[in-house]
Amino acid sequence: MRITLTCTLAATFFTALAGCSNTPQQQVSTQVTQPAANTMTSRYASLANLPFDGGYPTHDGVKTLQDELLFQRGVQSYIWALPALNMYAMKEGSESKFGAGYNVLPIWKERLSAKTLVTTPNSDVIYAMGYLDLKQDGPMVIEAPP
Repeated sequence: MRITLTCTLAATFFTALAGCSNTPQQQVSTQVTQPAANTMTSRYASLANLPFDGGYPTHDGVKTLQDELLFQRGVQSYIWALPALNMYAMKEGSESKFGAGYNVLPIWKERLSAKTLVTTPNSDVIYAMGYLDLKQDGPMVIEAPP
């Protein structure tokens, strides 16, 4: 019941975006001269033009919308996981090169360049990257001099 309601709302949303209704007199033009834009337009146009039976999407339309929702959530999960995976990879790389532990703090001697394997570094800063494992070492208090 919940998935059907979600798909019905999604179908209504896509229908409103495309500017079409359930009446067969209206047609949506999807001609675009650029090939990349044409691919994107036709994909969403096909979602917007799913068949409706009595104002509700058909079983095939619901399946298509569920597949689209699964695809969208997969893409979002991938994008949202990138920062965490990047931080984990930098931690693993640092530990393999310099050793592990709360008392290990690699400091770059020079400013970072485009060849440095750090994601989106600022070239005006001297970096130091340390990692804490609170599960292994317990609570930590960090004191920085004034």
